[in-house]
Amino acid sequence: MLEKIYIKIRLALRNYVIKRPFIDLYFGNYLVNLDISIRRLGILKDNDKYFIHHNGFKINYLKDDYSLINFIKTNNDYEEATRRVVERILKKGDIFLDLGSHIGFYALIAARIVGETGHVYAFEPTPATRDTLDKNVIDNGLKNIITVESFGVSDCSKNVNFIVNSDSSECNKISQFDEGVENLIKIKTISIDKYAIINSIKKINLVKMDIEGAEYQAIIGMRKIISENPDIKLIFEYNRKIMNENGSSRVNIFNILKELGFNKFTIIYRGEIDIEIPRDFELIDLYSKRDNINILVQKIRN
Repeated sequence: MLEKIYIKIRLALRNYVIKRPFIDLYFGNYLVNLDISIRRLGILKDNDKYFIHHNGFKINYLKDDYSLINFIKTNNDYEEATRRVVERILKKGDIFLDLGSHIGFYALIAARIVGETGHVYAFEPTPATRDTLDKNVIDNGLKNIITVESFGVSDCSKNVNFIVNSDSSECNKISQFDEGVENLIKIKTISIDKYAIINSIKKINLVKMDIEGAEYQAIIGMRKIISENPDIKLIFEYNRKIMNENGSSRVNIFNILKELGFNKFTIIYRGEIDIEIPRDFELIDLYSKRDNINILVQKIRN
């Protein structure tokens, strides 16, 4: 009962905030942090079932995973604008790569669209999170459409340090450090070009990346498959701070995208905002102050 009352109040607050761009841009994220804090305090009980039914799927989640599931519960959706873009782009028979798949929110949606004539490759290197992803694939009867991989994605095959974030499994990331960091594990990485050769993948329609600052290295590692797929589209999470920590920058990532033939860039935030690079770097930074944002990149033929 308490949870239902809270969600009703929270939805009313969200509807108020998103209709006021200034408030949304600068203060909207406080609502998300409030949700997480309240669930950590145990005020809102989950009845120890650790799964929800949403959008026709059964979605299992980790006991202490407050972010994604919390967002779905309080907003009845997750990254609505990005979800709509993914649903619009993908068609039956398409190939979708979900890099940093987490528990499979986008992988499940994509599998339902592409069907048995298409395929979804979901990469999730965090062991506990990947176990939950596997369970979601099995429980939703999608094992023949979704392949779950344990690799991190980078520019080559190697063993790397990987931080398992104790606050949010969505923030796990490759680390440049090998000491003085808590919850450090070793994972194997692979490039998408190598993975595509091993698995005889020639066509890719959409790649979604949520890999906490490793996007530049991942793009470097998929140059061949990008060059061979003129209609390929990418969606990547823009987090300037973490990009810088990983040794890349916004200039680097957009330069390599342009070199690979991408010429249309769109901020996905409450809708879609077309931008020009480098003219609109400040606009990107403005929107990313509210939260990490997703950017869609495409090759548009003249």
